[in-house]
Amino acid sequence: VHVPGAHYFRAYQYLFRWDGKTMRVWKPKGRFQGIAYHQGKIYVSDDAVGLQEMVNEEFRPLPGGEVFKDAIRLNFLPWDQGALFIASRSTAPYLFDGQSIRPFATPVAAKLKETQVYNVTPLPGGGVCLGTLRGGVYLLNRDGSVRKHLTVDAGIPADNIYSTMLDAEGALWVGMSKNVARVDLSPHLTLYPKAPNFSSIARHQGTIYLAASGGATTVARLLPNPTTGVYEAREIPTSFNQAWRFLEFKDPAGKHPPQLLLATQLGVQRVE
Repeated sequence: VHVPGAHYFRAYQYLFRWDGKTMRVWKPKGRFQGIAYHQGKIYVSDDAVGLQEMVNEEFRPLPGGEVFKDAIRLNFLPWDQGALFIASRSTAPYLFDGQSIRPFATPVAAKLKETQVYNVTPLPGGGVCLGTLRGGVYLLNRDGSVRKHLTVDAGIPADNIYSTMLDAEGALWVGMSKNVARVDLSPHLTLYPKAPNFSSIARHQGTIYLAASGGATTVARLLPNPTTGVYEAREIPTSFNQAWRFLEFKDPAGKHPPQLLLATQLGVQRVE
């Protein structure tokens, strides 16, 4: 990180400061897991101690900083009202307001801890992108609500996310162990799950329907998951197990609302 008059470089076993003339070196009690320069102060995480502040070239533990003891790979992001957003591989996200450290309120806090946050990227409009090693990418709004959850089922190649970044056009690039994906963050874009067994798709009265000629699910609606915002295929019970084609039938006389019809092995069925 760059601070006025110097640069700090973090390694697990050393912290280096180069001021253009001399190199100063510090050793941790365990391993250095992160460093941030925020509001004129330097914060360093030592997994044997927790989060610390550097004062007069010495490390001083922060009140509540022990929550990051044993935490791996801390990521820091400036937040509202001078606070610091902190996420690690070992914990759910936290906010540090300069005086205390408190959990960041989000309905997916337990999932983020479980799936191990590996990288953090600010999003246009004030949100945050959290890339995880086991659960894909979480796009959170400032209030902690989930904007999107990008996983293999939602269309990205893998769930192990090693890097994320925004390009000049505002798109999100996601780096995985063997793949790179570009995600359009346009508010007009909706992500749907991969549905390899479905043979027909139709939009009827604002809802998307899927039909399959084989597999565990024959007919389904696409509905958003209330937590992640990603659409899921919700099965519609049927008496048949093969379906091929949708057709929206409109009454020529206009006396009845449009009907969604479906060709199946039992004949033409009406989808309610």
